[in-house]
Order: sequence, then C-alpha cells, then structure tokens
Amino acid sequence: MADELKETSEGSAPLTHDTKPGNHTAVSSLTPTSTASRGIKKGRDGSHGLKFESKLLPLFCIRGLGAGYKFELAKENENLTGKFDDVIFRYEVADDTSAGKHWRYRFLQAKHKENVKEKIVTDHLLVYNPKGDFSLSKYFHSYYKIRSSLPFRY
Repeated sequence: MADELKETSEGSAPLTHDTKPGNHTAVSSLTPTSTASRGIKKGRDGSHGLKFESKLLPLFCIRGLGAGYKFELAKENENLTGKFDDVIFRYEVADDTSAGKHWRYRFLQAKHKENVKEKIVTDHLLVYNPKGDFSLSKYFHSYYKIRSSLPFRY
C-alpha cells in the first residue's frame, strides 16, 4: 500500500513523516505541476479550488505531526481513492496484533461554492448525477468501492 501511495498521479511522492528517533521533520517531494498535466478538473477559475485544497494539506500535516503519527499525506490519486482524492492521509496506530501496529486512512473530498448566490438545493444532493459536484449518491458509491477494496477493508 505504501508503494501505491508513493506513486501518486504523475509519479509525485506524498508528504511523509516518520516518528523514528532523530527524524523530526516532514519532507515533501511533491512537485508542482500544472493542473492540466495532472488531469485535475478546473472550474471557471481553477485557482480558487486549488487554493482551497492547498489549505487542507497543511492542516492534516500539522495535526499528524501534533499527534506524533508516522504518516503519509497525498492528494489527487483518483485511481486509488475514487472521488475522495483531495486529501489522502495514511497514518500508523498501535494495536494488539502481533505486529503491534496497523495503518489507518482518511480520505477527503472537499466541496465548496465560490458563488454564494448559487444555492445547493436538495436535488443537487439526492438525485444521482455522476457529474454532479454535490451528488451524495455518487460519493456513497465511491466510498463503497474504497471500503471494499483490499487495502482498506480492515
């Protein structure tokens, strides 16, 4: 699974942090690329959505560091995480297994509206629309696929 997260879209590696003694810094090898080359959907002003998403990554990083997790942080890997690809947070927790630890995952698909005059109505949420930004059933299907895939079943 670590190899899958490390090979995110266009081969960029995720942000990783290891809690081993002497390793107190997070190192990122994410390389900036244009949204067109990464296949990221753009709205009318693609920079607004990217700015919004870019604020989520440091939030997860700060929280992971603050909690002392060994973690990996990635984004935009729809092949692995379906529609929940804005933030992919993989972190290690202790447990009672023979290994003494296991990986947990958090997937985030962030949604917002730039134009507050355009309201999100019930039909946007409840009617299945594979292209609708706010279609809850579309996201439920994606969640179900993630949940049933082998690395995330536990």
